Amino acid sequence: MAKQVIVVVHGVGVKQAGVSSDLLAAALQDDQGKSDETRLPPHSSDDFVLLESPRYDTSGKASTFPARVRRYRSYDGNGVVKEERVIADFFWGDVTAFGSSIVSVVLAYFKVAMGLSHAIRENASDVYPQNGWKDRWIRRLARGAALTIHGPIIALNLVLLLGLLLGALLQAAASAICGPEALAPNTLGAVILLRVQIAAVALLAIAAGLFVLRQGRGAFLYRHLFTWIALSGLAFLLLGSPELFGFAGSDAVKFIESRLVRFETGMSLDDFKRAYPSLLGVGWRLITLLSASWLVVFIQAFLVTALGFIRHKRVGKPQAPKLIVPAIGLMSLLWFLLTAALWAAVLKFPAYNLGLKQEAVAAPLVAIGAAVIVIVWLALAAASVLRRKSELARGTFANPANYMADNGAKAHEYADRYRLLIASKMLNALSLFLPLVFATACLVSLPLFLSEGELAWITKTRKALEDWTITIIFGILAVGTLLVYWLKAEFSAGLGILADVLAYLNNSSWTSSSTNDGPYRTDEARQTWLERLLFKRNSCTATNTSPRGYWLRRRIHDRLDVLVRNLIRDEKPDRLDIVSHSQGTMIAIDLIDLRGEGWLKGLPAESGIGLVTMGSPYTHLYGHYFPPRSGRSRTAQI
Repeated sequence: MAKQVIVVVHGVGVKQAGVSSDLLAAALQDDQGKSDETRLPPHSSDDFVLLESPRYDTSGKASTFPARVRRYRSYDGNGVVKEERVIADFFWGDVTAFGSSIVSVVLAYFKVAMGLSHAIRENASDVYPQNGWKDRWIRRLARGAALTIHGPIIALNLVLLLGLLLGALLQAAASAICGPEALAPNTLGAVILLRVQIAAVALLAIAAGLFVLRQGRGAFLYRHLFTWIALSGLAFLLLGSPELFGFAGSDAVKFIESRLVRFETGMSLDDFKRAYPSLLGVGWRLITLLSASWLVVFIQAFLVTALGFIRHKRVGKPQAPKLIVPAIGLMSLLWFLLTAALWAAVLKFPAYNLGLKQEAVAAPLVAIGAAVIVIVWLALAAASVLRRKSELARGTFANPANYMADNGAKAHEYADRYRLLIASKMLNALSLFLPLVFATACLVSLPLFLSEGELAWITKTRKALEDWTITIIFGILAVGTLLVYWLKAEFSAGLGILADVLAYLNNSSWTSSSTNDGPYRTDEARQTWLERLLFKRNSCTATNTSPRGYWLRRRIHDRLDVLVRNLIRDEKPDRLDIVSHSQGTMIAIDLIDLRGEGWLKGLPAESGIGLVTMGSPYTHLYGHYFPPRSGRSRTAQI
């Protein structure tokens, strides 16, 4: 009897186990009677669950994953099985999947915005792997830019937004208890309320950050964010100390504050205090730190570009294209749009924003013009790529022989022309976002250093930008909401592709030098510097809620390994074939390399492992931008 086992590894977007194996089974059976080699009579279909490794148990309960097996058999004249085919479905979609509702799409947006940090780190390590000072500094600067966005920039915005809400609630409570007259400006009640607000906001942020760090749970970037939430709370406490301890009227404080106010807003100190009274004025000081953080990101991205150029001239072209600056640009754009939308939304709730004025929100967000330019460029580039896709139906460029010509060079050209997410025009647009933001900031700041009347057009431009900023933000929100609603499936699919790729690149320990746990690095729990300072003895076992290393990748690999080993043990096939699609091809290629030799030991000596890939990102994505993890040396031999 000849027995074949086929394992189907699905790609992105599959929400239910068994779908992929059903499609393959239907394709093999639906040959219109042309070939008896592919068609076998159906025998049975079984759905079952398999146990995952104990390391993935949650709350003391064993973790399982679903599988489906379809069996086809032919018999000889004596009723003995002559041929048998077993088609098994490997399901991994629930590890990284998100729903199709609007809320799920928004959560996926968060996941992608945060996950881009891993793409930046991995690409920097793969493009600049050498030990020379240029490569080392490029890697450090790339990681630093990602951590700056994921740390102080997000944390400061969170503290400002939640602090505004908390301050408004405290003011409403005080007004209800003492009456509005007791809280009039320059009264004792107003002074006490401001001190309570400053202390409450700062101590709550510090307590929240330290509580999470004390638990020691979650991935490194999660704890890194809460490290900066604690530090942002401390910064708020320090910056609010003049009002908190009653020396806000000293000459030294007035001198420093007037200079900062002049630099940031162009206003006099008296005008500033009228426009931003009490807690709003203290919060504005955090805006200065936020502006400085964005400047640090821009400088780091600029230095990465400059050092890359120097390295190219002295050492030569890197082994893979650079994705660092476009990924930093995309990450910055996503977070900028998100925070801009949140601040614009705050204006619509005057009862909870302490009387925040539109110009107060518009001033820090005048760079929305840069975001609009990049978004329009991205839309035009996307339209160009989608138009080019029509060439595939009529040209010879998509012919497999042409596709792999020149050792795969055509595959890269193919990807650049037809792959939306990595087209060069898209990447170039993203690379320009931070420079455009910096140029806008410099332009609107020029009048602060010039006498009145000089370059009046710049002053008018700044005023126009501030007047239209909130309208533009709500316009982007409206258009984005409509597009997500109308093209929810397409938008969800695009986010799903990004989320799955980023999950596969996700190193929950951020960086790891350990080699005791093979390629996954799940034996090392990296602490933030504040954890090492305050909670050095903390240790937490690696779990699904406290992942370490390439945890998600390992979990997917372990699932496939469990399924294949069970099939080999129970079915005892003559041959094992793996049919994979899209992201599933990377799972199959990696696991054949890592564990294929062990599978071969359970197969007959003359047997082998076959691999079929469809729509694989191996050449144009992983092999193009992350070559070390794609250049498997043993896969072809197996």
